[in-house]
Amino acid sequence: MKNKIGLVVPLLFVVSTTSGCGSYTVPTFEKSPGLTLVAYAGPTRRAFSYNSATEEHFKQVADAGFTHVLALYDGNCAQGKTLDETLRLRYETAELDSQVALDFCQKYGMKYYVRDWNLYGMSKDVPNDSNIYKLGINELKPEDIAPGSDIQPMVSDDPYGYAMKGVFPDECRYIKHPAYAGSYMFDEPVYSEIKGIGKVVDAYNARMEELNTKGDTYINLLPATSSAISTLGPNGWDGYADKYIEEIGRKVGYLSYDFYPLMGDARNNYIKGLHLYNLQIAAKKCIQNNLELRTYIQTGGDFT
Repeated sequence: MKNKIGLVVPLLFVVSTTSGCGSYTVPTFEKSPGLTLVAYAGPTRRAFSYNSATEEHFKQVADAGFTHVLALYDGNCAQGKTLDETLRLRYETAELDSQVALDFCQKYGMKYYVRDWNLYGMSKDVPNDSNIYKLGINELKPEDIAPGSDIQPMVSDDPYGYAMKGVFPDECRYIKHPAYAGSYMFDEPVYSEIKGIGKVVDAYNARMEELNTKGDTYINLLPATSSAISTLGPNGWDGYADKYIEEIGRKVGYLSYDFYPLMGDARNNYIKGLHLYNLQIAAKKCIQNNLELRTYIQTGGDFT
């Protein structure tokens, strides 16, 4: 059996494919015209100290062979006085930022994953100023909230559906852009967050259908470098991946995780052995469930 594999890069990251079914055998790999190479973190208007979303930078990415780009800082974490005002402020900035990247990607034959701070981390179960959990996009009832807390109970019986109308209002242009690949939804969720992400995926897909368009929801898992039950759940990375597949993987058609294996200091350079174990387990899961395998190739530097 021949399987296709690509890898995802953290400056310049890749999406991979492993396909097949039946009993597991040692695979052979071949480069495919269908291999997707995603640049991460790509040029962005919201870099730490400057705007890197220039035509020159997008051309460099395309010339390097990348087919897609994912940037970290479209939009911002603006906070309004209300949930609806916050949704609107963040949407307006994401719309402005993403149009620049989408136009350059279209010009150079690439697709682009938008990271809107309304959507990214929406179901994260730890409230902070970068998500909208504490503004009522949660599944908390009034009796679930401690006295004196600034967390608001869920805004409706369908909080994620409510939020999607603010994330993607009827006039949203970027989701109709020819270069729109989808949206970056969540990075490295812990075990307890996976079920909620599945609900956000459902709400996203429903909203895309309402707006007569579609996109890929990008979700990236933790690597097998932690044994903490609070992080990966009671059955390690194996059970963590199974939970993801059950709640999300079969909906989106892929499994993505990152593992940065290259280590070194002034005297020694080496690769973490756990990297190969993680890759083997992930590949088996994808084969068994007919999913695309996506992972990261560790390089250095980015456009942030």
